[in-house]
Amino acid sequence: MLLRHGMGSPLTLLVLPALFEEANRMRRFTVSLMRALATRGIATVLPDLPGTGESLTPLAGVALPDWHEAVAALAAMLRGDGGTCLTVAIRGGAILDASADHGWRLAPESGERVLRDLVRATALSSGTSAAELDRLARAEPTALAGQTLSPDFYGALISAQVSIANRRTARLKDDSGQHDVSLSGSRLWRNAEPGDDADFVQAAASDIADWTATCAAR
Repeated sequence: MLLRHGMGSPLTLLVLPALFEEANRMRRFTVSLMRALATRGIATVLPDLPGTGESLTPLAGVALPDWHEAVAALAAMLRGDGGTCLTVAIRGGAILDASADHGWRLAPESGERVLRDLVRATALSSGTSAAELDRLARAEPTALAGQTLSPDFYGALISAQVSIANRRTARLKDDSGQHDVSLSGSRLWRNAEPGDDADFVQAAASDIADWTATCAAR
């Protein structure tokens, strides 16, 4: 399943969502960003990764290569005959953008840090220690913050890193991590409920639009 905005635009970006619980918290922001890009003449496609959203595949039966293969297939579709693939990756979605020729990222996180948040949230709600949850997740399918992950998927996520070539990184102004541009906005991925930030959306959309122009010039 795909959500698409900006049909008929000459440029289509592949949007890679935040992962797991952060995907729910960032969904409104992500869709608002896609709409803002459409008003700038840029189309976007947002997939439901295998095991997420409207996918009929249980997440417990998904491995990280399944996500990479799905993204690679979409990248090939968007390239068409000799074109390029540009991605917009949000948070943990950055571990999936290796198929892109150029990528824009918002506050990217490694797979290990994504899992750390899932384990911490589960430990707080269940009373089971983070160390015990880590041991279980490495040995058997384990529910972490409502997401059941196989040991293979868990182990692959731990080592999943983000590539750096041809990538533009955006972070919030109070984030000290490596970045190319600082944006004002709210840490929506930390909110208890899904939220939006109209000014943040417009700032991100403007930077993405400028970035796509530089990519086209290369």
